[in-house]
Amino acid sequence: IVFCYTSASLFGSIRQSQLEDIATVDNQSNVSSVVGLQFQSQDPRDSRSDEFKKIVRTKLFADKTLLIREVFCYDSLIIAAPRYFGKTLNLNMIRMFLDNNQNRSEVQDVFAGTKVWSHRGFVEKHFCSYPLLSCSFRARTEVLCLKTMVDTYRRILLELYYKHFYLNHSDKLNQNQKSTFRRYIKAHKNLTTVEVANGVKVLAVFMCLHHEKKVTILIDDYDDIVLKNIFDEHYKTRVKEEEQMKVTRKIFSFLQSVLTPILQDEDHIERVIMSGIMNLDFHIKETNIGLKNIGFVQNNRLAKYYGFTEEDVVELIFKFRLERDERLELTEWFDGYCSSDRKTKVYNPLSISEFIMARAGSGFWTETKPFRMLGILPLLDNPTILDRLVLVTNKSEIIIYMKGAFTVDDVVVLKRTAENWWDERTNMDLFFQLLVQMGYLTYGSGDSKSLENEVPLRIPNEEVRKEFISLLHEYFDLKDIKRPDILDE
Repeated sequence: IVFCYTSASLFGSIRQSQLEDIATVDNQSNVSSVVGLQFQSQDPRDSRSDEFKKIVRTKLFADKTLLIREVFCYDSLIIAAPRYFGKTLNLNMIRMFLDNNQNRSEVQDVFAGTKVWSHRGFVEKHFCSYPLLSCSFRARTEVLCLKTMVDTYRRILLELYYKHFYLNHSDKLNQNQKSTFRRYIKAHKNLTTVEVANGVKVLAVFMCLHHEKKVTILIDDYDDIVLKNIFDEHYKTRVKEEEQMKVTRKIFSFLQSVLTPILQDEDHIERVIMSGIMNLDFHIKETNIGLKNIGFVQNNRLAKYYGFTEEDVVELIFKFRLERDERLELTEWFDGYCSSDRKTKVYNPLSISEFIMARAGSGFWTETKPFRMLGILPLLDNPTILDRLVLVTNKSEIIIYMKGAFTVDDVVVLKRTAENWWDERTNMDLFFQLLVQMGYLTYGSGDSKSLENEVPLRIPNEEVRKEFISLLHEYFDLKDIKRPDILDE
């Protein structure tokens, strides 16, 4: 049976005849009749499922495999980093190392010689030893209200359940459980909101019963819909302000209702590892949930795994024999992102890799999604935002009060800011904190003892500075205002 997914929706539509085909094999014991399912999802992440395997033997590979050991120090994790800082690659690496549904010999060839492979005790205990549930919460269609968000998750669940179709014939599941499993496929469009919210947990429970071992869950882009609701142009509001704020709260709350069950289930789920751009605080009340929420370069143990370290960059410089002037240009254009205590610095892997190939500075990372594509230009009407952006563009530092992860109330403030619905009471520091998480700002050199205190921020490098200059030029020209002298370059 071949299921073809079209680009009409997140994972496409499935012909009724194909669903009828599934019905004919519901009670078959011949597993070989269904294991040939082929997926042709339009989500580009699918084509990156073996990305780690492809890159591990290239000259650009920076060995981050010890991250696999680090994640075992936590019950569950949210790890935030900007685009192209290795989040998806790292999850792919973790999945490949832990997943028990693989050819061990082939996977061993991939990891042989890496740093984690030298830790024999760890390898013997954990290598290819866990049932893995891996997915992306990335939205492929517009999410303008709770209904469209639930529809998005219906389709995410549809693909997830297809990937684990072997459970339909598991002798460890009873008939009621198999009937529930099939409902998530055959009746996915009719699933209730509660069924959708519990869908990931239900699948994890079935996997645990089948494998007789707790499941590890990996979720990429866990915050994608929340971030897009705040910024992306085609997610812009089509309703009045207060109604849109209700939508933003409902989107956040539904995501919370999806994650809470899997974070609470210690009987069937070993750990949950999530990655995204934003750190979101879901206020899960149970005190025994060991969820660690780690912001970009806020944890020295994990910061070195998201981006190239200075040691990685030096190694690449020698590998590719960069000349002295090329090394100086690389430093000027792509100098790194500092941790809040200034003990760790990481570089954007995309920009460094592209520079090494091109041997010339350019906006490699910023060109992938220019700052103005966030719909940021109207926000410069806010004098606080405008003044601070001019200051950092002039290589000065600004001071903000930085809190921990974003709560639902913080996300609402960010939405109001993005829609230009701000007033004198709006906390603009939240906007600049988000710019840190998105990779447009980094921690400055001032004295900061705690992330709960006031912290200095600056532009990380010339690549981002050029993007800010371009944005400010456009704004001042649009308003027919004389540019500050610092922007005339």
